Amino acid sequence: MIITLHVRHSLLQQRFFECKFESEAPLSAAKESIYRMTGTMPQHQALKLILSGSNEVQLGSDSSCLSDYGAQSGMELFVEDLNPLSVAKDVGLNDLSTIEKYVMSDDVYDKLEGTVRHFLREKFKNDPEYRRQVLQARRQRQQEILHELDLSTQISIGSRCRLLLPGNRRGTILFNGSVPSLGPGPILGIQLDEPTGDTDGSHGGIRYFTAEKNYGLFLRPSKVEVGDFPEQALSDLDDDDSVSDL
Repeated sequence: MIITLHVRHSLLQQRFFECKFESEAPLSAAKESIYRMTGTMPQHQALKLILSGSNEVQLGSDSSCLSDYGAQSGMELFVEDLNPLSVAKDVGLNDLSTIEKYVMSDDVYDKLEGTVRHFLREKFKNDPEYRRQVLQARRQRQQEILHELDLSTQISIGSRCRLLLPGNRRGTILFNGSVPSLGPGPILGIQLDEPTGDTDGSHGGIRYFTAEKNYGLFLRPSKVEVGDFPEQALSDLDDDDSVSDL
């Protein structure tokens, strides 16, 4: 009979839910399945069946069956890895940064067929209406970037500003430049007077200015007005402090 068990490993953070096992098959077959899931070889596995709460039973001979221990669907099967050299120890399989990854170059990807890039390239080549829409969107985006650039040249570091967003918020501009993780075009880094922002001045792992937690905000130049905007009393602030998209 097929039963489903939740598998937990002594060295892995990941848990394996509703794994199918043949209850009448020998434990050696179950260990082979666990090996394929976790990488722990059968000879290094010690198995416990968690019946309920703290009630558990150690599984014995590889020739015995799960049914011999009263295994039923929904129970947990705990796998202890006895291998002192297991790859799951310390970081091992829990830290994906330790696993070497294949990175395809842009040139190689560009030559592949059946990719999204290939599909869009062919559509651009063969569909005049799609090509017109793409070119129009590109021109519009370029115009928007040029407009933002023009505005940014009129803004100095240290200037006071108010946000052209709900909330009547004000602050001081501490950064004026490019933030690649936010897309092309200039970005302003603003230290707000109140903690209604969403950053401390960093984005995408790079720090662009320094502010206390939730006192910083990144915005496009078109979303702020520079001028004589002193700090306000709390009673002057609106309740709506929502932040719109850049």
